[in-house]
Amino acid sequence: LTTTVFRWAIVISVVMWVVMGLVSLRFDLSGNFLDILYSQLIVAGIIVLAIANIFIADMGGFGRDRGYKASVLAPILSGTSASIGLALLLWYVWTDFNVGPNELMKVTYSLLGLGLCGTFAGFVTLASIPANLRVLQWATYLLTAIVAGETLDALWSVTVLSIDTAGREFAVVGIVAAITFTGYSVLALIAKGASSEKYRTYNLYIYTALGLVGYGIALFYLWENLDAGPVRFVYGALVLTIVAVAIALLHYFTVNPLTYRPPDIQEQPEPLPVNPDDHASENG
Repeated sequence: LTTTVFRWAIVISVVMWVVMGLVSLRFDLSGNFLDILYSQLIVAGIIVLAIANIFIADMGGFGRDRGYKASVLAPILSGTSASIGLALLLWYVWTDFNVGPNELMKVTYSLLGLGLCGTFAGFVTLASIPANLRVLQWATYLLTAIVAGETLDALWSVTVLSIDTAGREFAVVGIVAAITFTGYSVLALIAKGASSEKYRTYNLYIYTALGLVGYGIALFYLWENLDAGPVRFVYGALVLTIVAVAIALLHYFTVNPLTYRPPDIQEQPEPLPVNPDDHASENG
């Protein structure tokens, strides 16, 4: 199902660009170029979120192998929530964010935030890690719920939600999270090349230490830049990003265990016993 949706996504994307090119031959689109670009990105985001949640459902996310009923509804709710939020955002792009009550804008960003948090949690449920470290997964679920709650609190605590404020704050969160994810993914790629259990343990310790250092640096630089609600969201997103890469690294170590095999030693063949009768026959 994931593969089928991915193929249709490619077809839809190609058709969209072809149609836009044909329309540009007849009409001047330079005045609405940014709106078209944002629309393309939003539609791509809807497709990616749909594929992601279908993949989570196909792979047994949210404990489907354990018979959890939430495994069926959770990906549907996450994908639907985020897609509706992006669709409303698409409508806002073409109306210059001047149409509709302010509460609808809050609902738009609330659905988007909840859908993204739910999709993230779905990927975390797919990880296979040792039982003694599974508390990291449960802590990630709890932190994801806190981030979702803080997002809703930040959105609904203001009397009038400005698109400039909301867009800038969500953009800051996305940029910071993307930079953090890229940096720590590089560290994880280096760490996964460990050739022994001892070095794997050292790499996990080093990754944890660097995670704390990176989080501290971000905390220092962002402390005075954003208000209380968005700041808490940024901090939560940073922690989720760092922990997510760590869980992926642990998942790799669990799925690809080290199997020690001693090097093959070419043993010298034992000399054959000497038979006196053979020497006698050789000497005639």
